[in-house]
Amino acid sequence: MHHVGLTRAFGRNGDFYRIAGRKVAAIDGPNRYTVKPFGYYVILVPDRPDEVAPYLSRLLGVGVAVVDCNDLGSEVLGASEGVDAEFVRRALQGNPMGRRDQRTPMGVIRAVGK
Repeated sequence: MHHVGLTRAFGRNGDFYRIAGRKVAAIDGPNRYTVKPFGYYVILVPDRPDEVAPYLSRLLGVGVAVVDCNDLGSEVLGASEGVDAEFVRRALQGNPMGRRDQRTPMGVIRAVGK
């Protein structure tokens, strides 16, 4: 793993996460900004987001996407049928649901003006 850090010298970032995989990249580590007591724990993404999204969709009766967002970007980890994953990713770019004590674990995206 020491070799991964070497790629930064060549202007490449994010190689660790490309090698380690999406599940590692989506981990939220402990930090002082997170609401207590969660700031003391590592928060993992759902184990099978491609199964979680359709399951929640059936329970809730709406389309569901499991998304990893931060200020650097967003990625849809799983989505139920009929959800435009690319639209969701773009809509959540920049993490509009906030960070620190303003973050929101769940949001609603809906069409307006149709």
